[in-house]
Amino acid sequence: MSPLFAFIKRHQKKSSTTKLPCRNPLSAHLRREEIRLEPEGDVSGLKKIGNETTEELEYVPPELYVKKYIRAKYAKLESEGIVIAALPKRPIDKGIVPQSRMDHQPLYRQQQQFRRQKVEIAERTLGGWVKACGEALLPLYEIHRALMQQAFYLMVDETPLPVLNRIKPDKTHLGYHWVYYDPVAKFVLFDYRSGRSRAGPNDILKNFHGYLQCDGYTGMMTSLRDRQFWLGLLCSCATLF
Repeated sequence: MSPLFAFIKRHQKKSSTTKLPCRNPLSAHLRREEIRLEPEGDVSGLKKIGNETTEELEYVPPELYVKKYIRAKYAKLESEGIVIAALPKRPIDKGIVPQSRMDHQPLYRQQQQFRRQKVEIAERTLGGWVKACGEALLPLYEIHRALMQQAFYLMVDETPLPVLNRIKPDKTHLGYHWVYYDPVAKFVLFDYRSGRSRAGPNDILKNFHGYLQCDGYTGMMTSLRDRQFWLGLLCSCATLF
Protein backbone atom coordinates (compact mmCIF):
# COMPACT_ATOMS: atom_id res chain seq x y z
CA MET A 1 0.00 0.00 0.00
CA SER A 2 1.37 3.42 -0.95
CA PRO A 3 2.14 5.92 1.86
CA LEU A 4 -0.65 8.22 0.65
CA PHE A 5 -3.43 5.63 0.80
CA ALA A 6 -2.13 4.31 4.12
CA PHE A 7 -2.44 7.87 5.45
CA ILE A 8 -6.01 8.17 4.07
CA LYS A 9 -7.06 4.88 5.66
CA ARG A 10 -5.73 5.95 9.08
CA HIS A 11 -7.68 9.22 8.92
CA GLN A 12 -11.05 7.98 7.68
CA LYS A 13 -13.94 9.11 9.87
CA LYS A 14 -14.90 6.62 12.56
CA SER A 15 -18.25 6.36 14.33
CA SER A 16 -18.13 7.86 17.79
CA THR A 17 -20.27 7.07 20.81
CA THR A 18 -22.16 9.87 22.53
CA LYS A 19 -20.44 11.08 25.70
CA LEU A 20 -22.10 12.97 28.50
CA PRO A 21 -20.75 16.52 28.93
CA CYS A 22 -18.39 17.01 31.82
CA ARG A 23 -16.04 19.74 33.00
CA ASN A 24 -12.40 19.07 32.27
CA PRO A 25 -10.00 19.62 35.17
CA LEU A 26 -7.99 22.84 35.08
CA SER A 27 -4.47 22.36 33.73
CA ALA A 28 -1.98 21.20 36.34
CA HIS A 29 0.77 23.56 35.11
CA LEU A 30 -1.21 26.68 36.11
CA ARG A 31 -0.11 28.53 39.22
CA ARG A 32 -2.42 27.89 42.18
CA GLU A 33 -3.31 30.64 44.65
CA GLU A 34 -4.70 29.03 47.80
CA ILE A 35 -7.41 30.82 49.79
CA ARG A 36 -8.24 29.00 53.04
CA LEU A 37 -11.68 29.60 54.50
CA GLU A 38 -13.04 28.65 57.92
CA PRO A 39 -16.69 28.37 58.90
CA GLU A 40 -18.25 31.30 60.72
CA GLY A 41 -18.61 30.80 64.44
CA ASP A 42 -16.63 28.91 67.06
CA VAL A 43 -15.22 25.54 65.89
CA SER A 44 -12.83 24.96 68.80
CA GLY A 45 -14.79 21.96 70.10
CA LEU A 46 -15.22 20.33 66.71
CA LYS A 47 -13.13 17.65 64.95
CA LYS A 48 -11.87 18.52 61.48
CA ILE A 49 -12.61 15.71 58.99
CA GLY A 50 -11.18 17.17 55.79
CA ASN A 51 -11.42 19.95 53.22
CA GLU A 52 -13.77 20.76 50.38
CA THR A 53 -11.77 22.11 47.42
CA THR A 54 -13.21 24.31 44.70
CA GLU A 55 -11.08 25.52 41.78
CA GLU A 56 -12.02 28.40 39.50
CA LEU A 57 -10.07 30.00 36.70
CA GLU A 58 -8.89 33.60 37.09
CA TYR A 59 -7.37 35.95 34.55
CA VAL A 60 -4.93 38.82 35.10
CA PRO A 61 -4.92 41.26 32.15
CA PRO A 62 -1.53 41.77 30.48
CA GLU A 63 0.50 44.69 31.78
CA LEU A 64 2.54 47.21 29.86
CA TYR A 65 5.67 48.30 31.69
CA VAL A 66 8.94 50.01 30.87
CA LYS A 67 12.34 48.33 30.96
CA LYS A 68 14.87 50.97 31.89
CA TYR A 69 18.47 50.01 31.08
CA ILE A 70 21.00 52.05 33.04
CA ARG A 71 24.46 51.43 31.61
CA ALA A 72 27.52 52.51 33.51
CA LYS A 73 30.06 54.56 31.57
CA TYR A 74 33.76 54.79 32.40
CA ALA A 75 36.39 57.11 31.02
CA LYS A 76 39.80 55.68 30.23
CA LEU A 77 42.50 57.31 32.34
CA GLU A 78 45.55 57.03 30.09
CA SER A 79 43.89 57.35 26.70
CA GLU A 80 40.86 58.94 25.16
CA GLY A 81 37.67 56.95 24.96
CA ILE A 82 34.73 55.68 26.97
CA VAL A 83 33.84 52.18 28.11
CA ILE A 84 30.12 51.41 28.37
CA ALA A 85 28.13 48.22 28.91
CA ALA A 86 26.48 46.77 25.79
CA LEU A 87 22.71 46.50 25.53
CA PRO A 88 21.31 42.95 25.55
CA LYS A 89 20.11 41.56 22.22
CA ARG A 90 16.43 42.21 21.58
CA PRO A 91 14.13 41.11 18.72
CA ILE A 92 13.01 44.70 18.15
CA ASP A 93 14.80 47.85 19.28
CA LYS A 94 12.55 49.98 21.51
CA GLY A 95 9.51 47.86 20.79
CA ILE A 96 7.52 44.71 21.57
CA VAL A 97 6.34 41.81 19.44
CA PRO A 98 2.71 42.48 18.41
CA GLN A 99 0.28 39.59 18.85
CA SER A 100 -1.48 40.12 15.53
CA ARG A 101 -0.12 36.94 13.95
CA MET A 102 -0.57 34.66 16.94
CA ASP A 103 -4.13 35.71 17.81
CA HIS A 104 -5.17 37.04 14.37
CA GLN A 105 -5.77 40.41 15.96
CA PRO A 106 -5.57 43.50 13.74
CA LEU A 107 -3.25 46.29 14.80
CA TYR A 108 -6.01 48.84 15.37
CA ARG A 109 -7.53 46.60 18.06
CA GLN A 110 -4.19 46.29 19.81
CA GLN A 111 -3.92 50.06 19.61
CA GLN A 112 -7.29 50.29 21.39
CA GLN A 113 -6.10 47.88 24.09
CA PHE A 114 -2.99 49.98 24.70
CA ARG A 115 -5.12 53.12 24.80
CA ARG A 116 -7.24 51.63 27.59
CA GLN A 117 -4.01 51.37 29.58
CA LYS A 118 -3.35 55.07 28.81
CA VAL A 119 -0.50 54.25 26.41
CA GLU A 120 -0.67 55.78 22.93
CA ILE A 121 1.22 53.87 20.20
CA ALA A 122 0.83 54.91 16.57
CA GLU A 123 -0.47 52.28 14.17
CA ARG A 124 2.49 53.00 11.89
CA THR A 125 4.81 52.11 14.79
CA LEU A 126 2.96 48.82 15.36
CA GLY A 127 3.27 48.06 11.65
CA GLY A 128 7.01 48.69 11.82
CA TRP A 129 7.28 46.22 14.71
CA VAL A 130 5.44 43.56 12.68
CA LYS A 131 7.82 44.13 9.76
CA ALA A 132 10.85 43.86 12.05
CA CYS A 133 9.51 40.56 13.43
CA GLY A 134 9.09 39.19 9.91
CA GLU A 135 12.64 40.13 8.96
CA ALA A 136 14.00 38.49 12.12
CA LEU A 137 12.10 35.26 11.36
CA LEU A 138 13.19 34.93 7.72
CA PRO A 139 15.88 32.26 8.46
CA LEU A 140 13.28 30.17 10.32
CA TYR A 141 10.84 30.62 7.42
CA GLU A 142 13.38 29.26 4.94
CA ILE A 143 13.96 26.18 7.13
CA HIS A 144 10.19 25.64 7.41
CA ARG A 145 9.83 26.00 3.65
CA ALA A 146 12.54 23.39 3.04
CA LEU A 147 10.76 20.95 5.38
CA MET A 148 7.50 21.43 3.47
CA GLN A 149 9.22 20.53 0.20
CA GLN A 150 10.31 17.19 1.70
CA ALA A 151 6.71 16.08 2.33
CA PHE A 152 5.24 13.23 0.28
CA TYR A 153 1.75 14.81 0.22
CA LEU A 154 0.70 18.47 0.17
CA MET A 155 -2.59 20.32 -0.12
CA VAL A 156 -2.53 23.77 -1.73
CA ASP A 157 -5.06 26.52 -2.30
CA GLU A 158 -5.04 30.27 -2.75
CA THR A 159 -7.32 32.98 -1.42
CA PRO A 160 -7.60 36.63 -2.49
CA LEU A 161 -7.22 39.48 -0.04
CA PRO A 162 -7.26 43.28 -0.37
CA VAL A 163 -3.83 44.85 0.19
CA LEU A 164 -3.28 48.48 1.10
CA ASN A 165 -1.57 50.58 -1.54
CA ARG A 166 1.56 52.33 -0.28
CA ILE A 167 1.41 54.98 -3.00
CA LYS A 168 -2.34 55.59 -2.64
CA PRO A 169 -3.22 55.04 1.05
CA ASP A 170 -6.98 55.11 0.36
CA LYS A 171 -6.76 52.42 -2.34
CA THR A 172 -6.24 48.66 -2.26
CA HIS A 173 -5.14 46.07 -4.81
CA LEU A 174 -5.90 42.36 -4.95
CA GLY A 175 -3.19 40.10 -3.55
CA TYR A 176 -3.16 36.34 -2.96
CA HIS A 177 -2.25 34.20 0.00
CA TRP A 178 -1.13 30.74 -1.14
CA VAL A 179 -1.50 28.15 1.60
CA TYR A 180 0.45 24.87 1.57
CA TYR A 181 -0.56 22.22 4.11
CA ASP A 182 1.19 18.99 5.07
CA PRO A 183 -1.54 16.95 6.85
CA VAL A 184 0.94 14.34 8.06
CA ALA A 185 3.36 16.67 9.87
CA LYS A 186 0.63 19.30 10.50
CA PHE A 187 2.81 21.97 8.87
CA VAL A 188 1.29 25.05 7.22
CA LEU A 189 3.18 27.43 4.95
CA PHE A 190 1.76 30.82 3.92
CA ASP A 191 3.19 32.45 0.83
CA TYR A 192 1.98 35.91 -0.24
CA ARG A 193 2.02 36.84 -3.93
CA SER A 194 0.84 40.00 -5.63
CA GLY A 195 -0.89 37.91 -8.34
CA ARG A 196 -2.38 34.49 -9.08
CA SER A 197 0.14 33.40 -11.70
CA ARG A 198 2.04 30.10 -11.58
CA ALA A 199 5.19 31.92 -10.44
CA GLY A 200 4.24 31.32 -6.79
CA PRO A 201 3.72 27.54 -7.00
CA ASN A 202 6.74 27.24 -9.31
CA ASP A 203 8.92 28.83 -6.64
CA ILE A 204 7.55 26.95 -3.62
CA LEU A 205 7.23 23.53 -5.31
CA LYS A 206 10.47 23.53 -7.30
CA ASN A 207 12.01 20.87 -5.00
CA PHE A 208 8.79 19.01 -4.20
CA HIS A 209 8.51 15.37 -5.43
CA GLY A 210 5.25 14.06 -4.03
CA TYR A 211 1.48 13.99 -4.25
CA LEU A 212 -0.25 17.35 -4.63
CA GLN A 213 -3.93 18.04 -3.98
CA CYS A 214 -5.40 21.23 -5.47
CA ASP A 215 -8.57 22.49 -7.14
CA GLY A 216 -7.37 22.17 -10.74
CA TYR A 217 -6.70 25.89 -11.25
CA THR A 218 -5.23 26.45 -14.75
CA GLY A 219 -2.12 28.22 -13.49
CA MET A 220 -1.38 25.33 -11.15
CA MET A 221 -1.98 22.71 -13.82
CA THR A 222 0.36 24.50 -16.24
CA SER A 223 2.97 24.58 -13.50
CA LEU A 224 2.61 20.82 -12.98
CA ARG A 225 2.97 20.01 -16.67
CA ASP A 226 6.29 21.83 -16.73
CA ARG A 227 7.67 19.61 -13.97
CA GLN A 228 10.22 16.89 -14.60
CA PHE A 229 8.92 14.85 -11.66
CA TRP A 230 5.55 13.16 -11.21
CA LEU A 231 2.81 14.77 -9.15
CA GLY A 232 -0.55 13.21 -8.46
CA LEU A 233 -3.51 15.59 -8.62
CA LEU A 234 -6.12 14.41 -6.10
CA CYS A 235 -9.37 16.32 -5.81
CA SER A 236 -11.95 13.75 -4.64
CA CYS A 237 -9.96 12.72 -1.55
CA ALA A 238 -11.02 15.90 0.29
CA THR A 239 -14.26 14.22 1.42
CA LEU A 240 -12.26 11.78 3.56
CA PHE A 241 -11.02 14.59 5.78
